[in-house]
Amino acid sequence: MIIEDEEKIARFIELELKYEGYEVEKVFNGRDGLELATTQPFDLILLFYLTSCCQN
Repeated sequence: MIIEDEEKIARFIELELKYEGYEVEKVFNGRDGLELATTQPFDLILLFYLTSCCQN
């Protein structure tokens, strides 16, 4: 799963991972990422530290 608030960056990472054969989910804020992470298992979560909602 990719958690990135900038859509262009998230899309670029998604395309590269899919090209390598990975299944990818992406969300655009930390709150949605946390919700998704608690509902299904992920092998890898890429979280960009300064994502909105989780900066405090």
